[in-house]
Amino acid sequence: MAFLKKVRDNIEIPKSQDWVLHEYGVSEKVGTLWWDHRCNVIGDELCGIVEEGTANSIPVDVSTIDKFVASSGNTIDILKIDAEGHDPAVLMGAEQVLLSGKTPVVTFEYNPGVGGLWKAQELMDVTKKLDGFGYDCYFESNLKKEHGLHDSQNTPSLYLITSGCMPKSASKQFRGWSNVVCALRKDPEVSTMFRKLATLL
Repeated sequence: MAFLKKVRDNIEIPKSQDWVLHEYGVSEKVGTLWWDHRCNVIGDELCGIVEEGTANSIPVDVSTIDKFVASSGNTIDILKIDAEGHDPAVLMGAEQVLLSGKTPVVTFEYNPGVGGLWKAQELMDVTKKLDGFGYDCYFESNLKKEHGLHDSQNTPSLYLITSGCMPKSASKQFRGWSNVVCALRKDPEVSTMFRKLATLL
Protein backbone atom coordinates (compact mmCIF):
# COMPACT_ATOMS: atom_id res chain seq x y z
CA MET A 1 0.00 0.00 0.00
CA ALA A 2 2.86 2.38 0.80
CA PHE A 3 4.28 1.81 -2.67
CA LEU A 4 0.95 2.61 -4.36
CA LYS A 5 0.53 5.76 -2.27
CA LYS A 6 4.02 6.87 -3.25
CA VAL A 7 3.27 6.30 -6.95
CA ARG A 8 -0.03 8.17 -6.68
CA ASP A 9 1.66 11.11 -5.00
CA ASN A 10 4.31 11.34 -7.73
CA ILE A 11 2.08 11.35 -10.81
CA GLU A 12 -0.24 14.01 -12.11
CA ILE A 13 -3.82 12.77 -11.84
CA PRO A 14 -6.38 15.01 -13.57
CA LYS A 15 -8.64 16.82 -11.10
CA SER A 16 -11.66 15.26 -12.78
CA GLN A 17 -10.42 11.78 -11.83
CA ASP A 18 -9.31 9.98 -8.72
CA TRP A 19 -7.21 6.96 -7.84
CA VAL A 20 -8.85 5.11 -4.99
CA LEU A 21 -6.71 2.63 -3.06
CA HIS A 22 -8.37 -0.35 -1.36
CA GLU A 23 -6.45 -1.89 1.50
CA TYR A 24 -7.00 -5.57 0.87
CA GLY A 25 -5.57 -8.24 -1.35
CA VAL A 26 -7.34 -10.23 -4.03
CA SER A 27 -7.29 -13.97 -4.60
CA GLU A 28 -9.68 -16.74 -5.65
CA LYS A 29 -11.67 -16.64 -2.39
CA VAL A 30 -12.56 -14.43 0.56
CA GLY A 31 -10.49 -14.89 3.72
CA THR A 32 -7.05 -14.19 5.13
CA LEU A 33 -3.66 -14.93 3.60
CA TRP A 34 -0.31 -14.64 5.36
CA TRP A 35 2.42 -12.69 3.62
CA ASP A 36 6.18 -12.84 4.02
CA HIS A 37 7.53 -9.99 6.20
CA ARG A 38 9.57 -8.79 3.19
CA CYS A 39 6.29 -7.53 1.70
CA ASN A 40 6.79 -4.49 3.96
CA VAL A 41 9.80 -3.52 1.83
CA ILE A 42 8.68 -1.42 -1.13
CA GLY A 43 9.27 -3.23 -4.41
CA ASP A 44 10.76 -6.38 -2.85
CA GLU A 45 10.42 -9.16 -5.43
CA LEU A 46 10.74 -11.77 -2.65
CA CYS A 47 7.32 -10.84 -1.30
CA GLY A 48 4.94 -13.81 -1.30
CA ILE A 49 2.37 -15.90 0.55
CA VAL A 50 3.58 -18.07 3.45
CA GLU A 51 2.01 -20.55 5.85
CA GLU A 52 -0.10 -19.17 8.69
CA GLY A 53 2.03 -18.88 11.82
CA THR A 54 5.27 -18.15 9.94
CA ALA A 55 7.48 -15.88 12.04
CA ASN A 56 6.90 -12.17 11.35
CA SER A 57 4.29 -12.93 8.68
CA ILE A 58 1.66 -10.32 7.88
CA PRO A 59 -2.05 -11.23 7.86
CA VAL A 60 -3.87 -9.71 4.88
CA ASP A 61 -7.61 -9.78 4.33
CA VAL A 62 -8.35 -10.93 0.79
CA SER A 63 -11.41 -10.81 -1.38
CA THR A 64 -12.13 -11.55 -5.04
CA ILE A 65 -12.37 -9.24 -8.02
CA ASP A 66 -15.90 -10.58 -8.56
CA LYS A 67 -16.99 -9.65 -5.04
CA PHE A 68 -15.36 -6.22 -5.28
CA VAL A 69 -17.17 -5.40 -8.53
CA ALA A 70 -20.50 -6.77 -7.28
CA SER A 71 -20.35 -4.78 -4.04
CA SER A 72 -19.02 -1.54 -5.54
CA GLY A 73 -21.06 -1.44 -8.73
CA ASN A 74 -17.89 -0.51 -10.63
CA THR A 75 -16.69 -1.95 -13.92
CA ILE A 76 -13.08 -2.73 -14.76
CA ASP A 77 -11.67 -1.49 -18.06
CA ILE A 78 -8.19 -2.93 -17.58
CA LEU A 79 -7.47 -5.74 -15.14
CA LYS A 80 -3.70 -5.62 -14.50
CA ILE A 81 -2.29 -8.33 -12.25
CA ASP A 82 1.23 -8.74 -10.88
CA ALA A 83 0.86 -11.01 -7.85
CA GLU A 84 4.35 -12.53 -7.54
CA GLY A 85 3.36 -15.90 -8.97
CA HIS A 86 -0.22 -15.94 -7.67
CA ASP A 87 -1.77 -14.39 -10.77
CA PRO A 88 -3.85 -17.54 -11.55
CA ALA A 89 -5.62 -17.21 -8.17
CA VAL A 90 -6.56 -13.60 -8.91
CA LEU A 91 -7.90 -14.64 -12.32
CA MET A 92 -9.95 -17.45 -10.74
CA GLY A 93 -11.57 -14.88 -8.47
CA ALA A 94 -12.48 -12.72 -11.47
CA GLU A 95 -14.38 -15.22 -13.61
CA GLN A 96 -17.75 -13.44 -13.47
CA VAL A 97 -16.12 -10.12 -14.35
CA LEU A 98 -14.32 -11.70 -17.31
CA LEU A 99 -17.46 -13.49 -18.50
CA SER A 100 -19.45 -10.25 -18.35
CA GLY A 101 -17.73 -8.90 -21.46
CA LYS A 102 -17.16 -5.50 -19.82
CA THR A 103 -13.39 -5.74 -19.30
CA PRO A 104 -11.64 -5.22 -22.65
CA VAL A 105 -8.05 -5.83 -21.46
CA VAL A 106 -6.50 -8.30 -19.01
CA THR A 107 -2.77 -8.42 -18.35
CA PHE A 108 -0.76 -10.55 -15.94
CA GLU A 109 2.76 -11.77 -15.30
CA TYR A 110 3.84 -15.31 -16.15
CA ASN A 111 7.00 -16.27 -14.30
CA PRO A 112 7.48 -19.88 -13.21
CA GLY A 113 10.85 -18.93 -11.73
CA VAL A 114 9.33 -16.65 -9.09
CA GLY A 115 7.46 -19.53 -7.45
CA GLY A 116 3.86 -19.30 -6.37
CA LEU A 117 1.17 -21.02 -8.43
CA TRP A 118 3.09 -20.98 -11.71
CA LYS A 119 5.21 -23.89 -10.46
CA ALA A 120 2.15 -26.14 -10.69
CA GLN A 121 -0.16 -24.19 -13.04
CA GLU A 122 0.40 -24.42 -16.79
CA LEU A 123 0.18 -21.10 -18.59
CA MET A 124 -1.63 -22.63 -21.54
CA ASP A 125 -4.38 -23.96 -19.25
CA VAL A 126 -4.93 -20.41 -17.99
CA THR A 127 -4.95 -18.85 -21.46
CA LYS A 128 -7.23 -21.62 -22.78
CA LYS A 129 -9.77 -20.63 -20.14
CA LEU A 130 -9.43 -16.96 -21.08
CA ASP A 131 -9.84 -17.95 -24.73
CA GLY A 132 -13.12 -19.61 -23.73
CA PHE A 133 -14.18 -16.35 -22.05
CA GLY A 134 -13.67 -14.56 -25.38
CA TYR A 135 -10.10 -13.25 -25.06
CA ASP A 136 -7.13 -13.45 -27.42
CA CYS A 137 -3.94 -13.67 -25.33
CA TYR A 138 -0.45 -12.65 -26.37
CA PHE A 139 3.08 -12.81 -25.02
CA GLU A 140 4.49 -9.30 -24.76
CA SER A 141 7.89 -9.29 -26.41
CA ASN A 142 8.81 -5.67 -27.07
CA LEU A 143 11.68 -5.48 -24.59
CA LYS A 144 14.46 -2.92 -24.83
CA LYS A 145 17.66 -4.00 -26.51
CA GLU A 146 19.77 -3.26 -23.44
CA HIS A 147 18.09 -6.16 -21.64
CA GLY A 148 19.89 -8.46 -24.04
CA LEU A 149 16.71 -10.41 -24.78
CA HIS A 150 15.14 -8.86 -27.87
CA ASP A 151 15.86 -6.08 -30.31
CA SER A 152 12.72 -3.97 -29.96
CA GLN A 153 13.27 -2.52 -33.44
CA ASN A 154 13.10 -5.89 -35.17
CA THR A 155 10.75 -8.08 -33.15
CA PRO A 156 6.95 -7.94 -33.00
CA SER A 157 5.33 -6.42 -29.95
CA LEU A 158 2.95 -9.31 -29.36
CA TYR A 159 2.88 -13.05 -30.08
CA LEU A 160 -0.58 -14.64 -30.21
CA ILE A 161 -0.69 -17.74 -27.98
CA THR A 162 -4.42 -18.58 -27.95
CA SER A 163 -6.64 -19.96 -30.74
CA GLY A 164 -4.26 -22.90 -31.19
CA CYS A 165 -1.34 -20.69 -32.23
CA MET A 166 1.04 -22.18 -29.69
CA PRO A 167 1.02 -25.79 -28.48
CA LYS A 168 1.01 -26.32 -24.73
CA SER A 169 4.38 -28.06 -24.87
CA ALA A 170 6.03 -24.98 -26.38
CA SER A 171 4.93 -22.42 -23.79
CA LYS A 172 7.82 -22.96 -21.35
CA GLN A 173 10.36 -23.29 -24.14
CA PHE A 174 9.28 -19.96 -25.64
CA ARG A 175 10.16 -17.94 -22.57
CA GLY A 176 10.65 -18.49 -18.84
CA TRP A 177 9.21 -15.08 -18.03
CA SER A 178 6.82 -12.77 -19.83
CA ASN A 179 3.88 -10.49 -19.38
CA VAL A 180 0.73 -11.80 -21.00
CA VAL A 181 -1.88 -9.41 -22.33
CA CYS A 182 -5.37 -10.45 -23.44
CA ALA A 183 -7.88 -8.54 -25.56
CA LEU A 184 -11.63 -9.11 -25.56
CA ARG A 185 -12.63 -10.23 -29.07
CA LYS A 186 -16.11 -8.67 -28.85
CA ASP A 187 -14.52 -5.22 -28.40
CA PRO A 188 -13.56 -4.46 -32.02
CA GLU A 189 -11.42 -1.41 -31.27
CA VAL A 190 -9.26 -3.19 -28.70
CA SER A 191 -9.04 -6.56 -30.46
CA THR A 192 -8.14 -4.95 -33.81
CA MET A 193 -5.44 -2.81 -32.21
CA PHE A 194 -3.84 -5.86 -30.58
CA ARG A 195 -4.01 -7.89 -33.79
CA LYS A 196 -2.21 -5.13 -35.67
CA LEU A 197 0.60 -5.19 -33.09
CA ALA A 198 0.93 -8.97 -33.39
CA THR A 199 2.90 -9.41 -36.58
CA LEU A 200 3.20 -13.17 -36.02
CA LEU A 201 -0.29 -14.70 -36.02
